[in-house]
Amino acid sequence: MDMFDLFREPEKNDNPDDSPTENGPPISAYSSTPETDISNPAAGLGGFETETTLPPTSKSTVSDAVVLCVPGALVFRKHSFQLAWLSQLARSVEELRAANVNVAVVVGESNDAKSAAQAARHLGVAPAEIEQTLRTSAQLHASMVLRLLANAHPTTCQSVSDAVNLLQQNTIPVLLGASDSISTEGKAAMLAERVNGRYVLFSDLDIPKNTLTHSRFSRMAGEAAFKNNQNFIVDPLTAMILHRSKIESFLLSDKHVSKLTDVLTKGEAIGTWIVSGSTTQGPDLTEK
Repeated sequence: MDMFDLFREPEKNDNPDDSPTENGPPISAYSSTPETDISNPAAGLGGFETETTLPPTSKSTVSDAVVLCVPGALVFRKHSFQLAWLSQLARSVEELRAANVNVAVVVGESNDAKSAAQAARHLGVAPAEIEQTLRTSAQLHASMVLRLLANAHPTTCQSVSDAVNLLQQNTIPVLLGASDSISTEGKAAMLAERVNGRYVLFSDLDIPKNTLTHSRFSRMAGEAAFKNNQNFIVDPLTAMILHRSKIESFLLSDKHVSKLTDVLTKGEAIGTWIVSGSTTQGPDLTEK
C-alpha cells in the first residue's frame, strides 16, 4: 500500500473497518480499539515501532467548530507569497463565520524550514534550536494569514489551550503549527479533538472525490511511514489523533479553497472525506 491508495476508490463491502484486504489482515488489526493502549502508537499500527507517543486528550466545548490546517507550502510557494490564495482563504473563513461556524486556523512552516529541521535532527542539533527555526518560519506565515482575517485575535498563539480559549470567546485564533515534537497537521488535529470540531487539511496535491474510514486512513499513514518509508499526506500521529476521537475530516486541494463553505455547510462532494465506520450522515463522496 502506498500513498496513492488514498486516491483510489475503496473496495465495497458491508463492514469496511473489519473486512480483509489483499495486503494482509483486517484493517482493524492495525487500528486502535477501546482495548488498545492508545499511549503506544505501535499498538495501533500493527506492531510498527515509533518513538512518538500520542498526546493525551482533554475536551472543551465549542459549538460547531472547524479547524483549518494550512501547510506553509501553501503560503510561500515558488519563491513568492501566495496572496491571492490567502485572500480567498480569508473570504471562505468569513463565509463560515456568517454561517455561525467557529473557525480556527493552524499555519505551518515552509518546506525549506522542514528540510533544514530534518537534516539538523540527523546531525544531532539541539531540539530547542530546531524548534526556533520552525517557529520563525511559521510565525511569518501565520502573521500574513492573521492580517487578512477579520474578527481574528490580534496576535498569533502558540499553544492549543490558548486557541481553545479564543474559540470559546468567539474569536478566530491563528495558531502556529510548527514544533519539533509534533507536526503542523498533528497540532491542528489536537485542536480539533479538544473542541470536538471538524478538521480540514488543505494540500497542494490533487485530492480526488473519495471516502475513507478512520481506521483505513490510520493504517495507510502507518504503513507509509514505517513499512514503506514513504511520505504521506499526514504523519501517523496525526492520523491516530483523528482516529481515536473519530474527528470528521476533509482533505481538500488548495484549488478548492473557494468551495470550503459548500463542503462544510452544504455537503458538496469535493475532496476526500474521512469518517468513522459507524457514521451514516454526511456527504456522499464516493465516485458514481
